Amino acid sequence: MKTYEINNSIIEFLTAMNFDSEDINEVAECEERDPHHTLLLTISEDNSTIAVTPSDADVYFYILNNESDEDIISSTMNDIQKFIDNNSLVVL
Repeated sequence: MKTYEINNSIIEFLTAMNFDSEDINEVAECEERDPHHTLLLTISEDNSTIAVTPSDADVYFYILNNESDEDIISSTMNDIQKFIDNNSLVVL
């Protein structure tokens, strides 16, 4: 499993990952309550499950959950790679 911290461009990342405004607001509220909180992105070894979770919560927001369509996985990983390349995601 690969884990990244989303350290900037959080709203842009969540929007690119097709989060709805309610989920984005929930994540923003976690950050407001605890400025030291981090947002983590976890990716399974086969890239079929990708989740975002605030470090201070037991809530998982799934980007992909046991996805089997390789085109969807590839497209999502390409989008994530853009955020890795611009240093918005830092590997832990």
